Amino acid sequence: MLIGIAWKNIFRHKKRTMLTAMIITIGIVMVILFSGATSAFKKVMVGQITDSMLGHIQVHKKGYMTNVDTQPLDLVIKQSLETKLLKELNNIEEIVGVTPRLKFSGMVSNYDKSVAMKIAAIDPLREEIISPDLKNRINGIDKLTEITKGSIILSKVVAKNMGLKIGDDIVLIATNASGAVNGLNLNIVGIIELAIGPDGKNGYMRLDDAKELLRMEENIELALRIDKLENVELVQEKIKSIIGSTLLNKEGKPALEVHQWEELTNFTSTLTIIDI
Repeated sequence: MLIGIAWKNIFRHKKRTMLTAMIITIGIVMVILFSGATSAFKKVMVGQITDSMLGHIQVHKKGYMTNVDTQPLDLVIKQSLETKLLKELNNIEEIVGVTPRLKFSGMVSNYDKSVAMKIAAIDPLREEIISPDLKNRINGIDKLTEITKGSIILSKVVAKNMGLKIGDDIVLIATNASGAVNGLNLNIVGIIELAIGPDGKNGYMRLDDAKELLRMEENIELALRIDKLENVELVQEKIKSIIGSTLLNKEGKPALEVHQWEELTNFTSTLTIIDI
């Protein structure tokens, strides 16, 4: 009976019915459009974070992420452990590439004044695979392999504060794990734009130059690229299983830790808000 009355009421006031239907339709269309826009925004931001900075997965020595803000140089991945892990990673088909990194803080000096800056030391050839969009943030180069020996990429804010430009020479000063202060003359080949994320203000240099500066051989970080974002969690679990079964410290506990990109950036909370 109620359904019959409601059905008659729809056609009794046609203008009201049309207006209500139009409002509902507009509302649905707006929700669909907003959902599409936010989905595109999320995809762009996730791509910027993973493809130009973090990679999909990172491996460090156990305890490194707890102290990541200080970028400790004593929490390195031992070469023997790295060799064993890389051998195991070759058997995981979802992994597209792996690259080593060194991260540290230093002082950039132009013989007039000095400014503190965080540095990410990379292997340009392998980093091209892990961070394919990184070169797009750098003014002055077209590909990462143009970061040659004796060169450096400065962050935009440091270059602006010091009045530096591409082609200028600077001295990078850093303290190594044993407390010794070392310096290295470098030439600026690029200026990197700032980006959202934990590594958005980093400068970049070659890994071999950084090891010469810091008098060290080990790496701080291994960054991985996975074939699909959907497979990141699966690969993370596989690596955890490898570490937990074969890569143990003297106490019989995992010597390494593995994190996916969502655990390495605060932007994840923003994505959650967007979803809500």
